[in-house]
Amino acid sequence: MYKDIIFAWVLVVTFAVPNLAGAQARLPERLAPDQPPAIVLAGRAVDTPFPDDSLARIQWAIDRGVDIVPISVQLTGDGHHIVMYDATLTRTTNVRDVYRSGAPRRDPGDTVARWHLVSDYTLEEIGRLRLLDPQGGDHPVPTLEEALDLIDGRALALLSVQGFDIESLTLQLEQQSTENLLLFNEGDLEKLRGISAATGIGVWSTVTEAQNPKMALQRLSDRFGSYLKVVEVEHDQLTQDFVTRADQLGVRLSHRGIGYEDAALSRGNTKPWQDALGGPARIFVTKYPDSILRLMGR
Repeated sequence: MYKDIIFAWVLVVTFAVPNLAGAQARLPERLAPDQPPAIVLAGRAVDTPFPDDSLARIQWAIDRGVDIVPISVQLTGDGHHIVMYDATLTRTTNVRDVYRSGAPRRDPGDTVARWHLVSDYTLEEIGRLRLLDPQGGDHPVPTLEEALDLIDGRALALLSVQGFDIESLTLQLEQQSTENLLLFNEGDLEKLRGISAATGIGVWSTVTEAQNPKMALQRLSDRFGSYLKVVEVEHDQLTQDFVTRADQLGVRLSHRGIGYEDAALSRGNTKPWQDALGGPARIFVTKYPDSILRLMGR
């Protein structure tokens, strides 16, 4: 009964302010507890027809009212940052066709040359590539600057820093508007703390793999302090004890729905998502943003 009431309230508020998620609001206000749910586009969304890492995919998400758009960053061999989830260019681009002998800076006989590491290519060389698109679209690999300029003022951005250098990324971000930006790196938390401290940008982290989520949350708080803004959790980790501690720390909770809830949705079962939307989290990660937005009445 309680969840039904909360879910109904969510729908009423969302209908009443359909453009609130349209990101004119700044990050602190948008993630405040009294705001409508925020939808996050998962890394490999099912709904979108556009390739990963493309500006067209970002535009698609913004047009549909997605509140938080993740972009992943890799560092090129000449010190530029591009939007790319993988450390190699092979899965998402036509690099094997353009550079048949491998990375130009390596000897053709070098096995690593055919790995096509992002760090082995200059920005100019990457500019010759196109993202793979089964529909035949022409999508160059975007720079970080291009992606942030596209998102700026229209959505919140979650910057997943994969391959990066603290000094060069700090210099890059000094040239951009970062008030609606959060940083994420699951593997190297010390490096993440370094870039957060250098830029003043808040941190999004996760406890989804933790056996003791509350303890993991406390460790993240001890590490990042006031920079810790959002923590991602699974549906079975949202115990009252955990939620209470997150609230005490001023940390917003992001419900990772790409496993349990999205799997049910793919079979036509919307109840797990309805339960999630009526729960304590106010941020939701999904591979089906169109479906969840429709479910919310947006």
